[in-house]
Amino acid sequence: MPVTLVSGFASPTPAQATQVPLVLWACTAFYQRDHGRRQQPTCGPFGTPSRINRVHGGKAKKIIRWLAVGWGGYPPLPSWDTQCANEVLEYDEIGQPATGLWLDGTPVVAVAGEYRYMLQVCPALSDTLTFCAAPYQSNPSVSVFQLTPAQFSSLFVAPSTPPAGAGGLISLG
Repeated sequence: MPVTLVSGFASPTPAQATQVPLVLWACTAFYQRDHGRRQQPTCGPFGTPSRINRVHGGKAKKIIRWLAVGWGGYPPLPSWDTQCANEVLEYDEIGQPATGLWLDGTPVVAVAGEYRYMLQVCPALSDTLTFCAAPYQSNPSVSVFQLTPAQFSSLFVAPSTPPAGAGGLISLG
């Protein structure tokens, strides 16, 4: 079934819109990477540069935040099982359902939640990262996004002017 996907929101087809309960989903995925670098202050007068050390090879988390809304009843909730051996569920949060009535008296129920996963292997900047897809999405491949260094623009951040003495003691090996 063809659907429209815009910014993580999927709209149902006309055939799906006539089903009760009508369910809409919104989902956002974030990758949080710790590159294993730590700052170690060094002794000296004010302005003495800190030492930057690598303390581990990197670690990452994947955070999925979602919202499920059902018109006419409770919506099915997204599963926490990503079917990926690299993603280990750390914790999950599921909020209390918010219930109400639509203008025509139809019950509306919304449930929000978050799943947080520890990644056994930290993805590199050039690895393929999988994001969310609605369960009725006809083409799940649109949720696969390859993040490469060329997709980052330096125009959003102005070049920093380092203070005198900066750029010295870096040990990343």
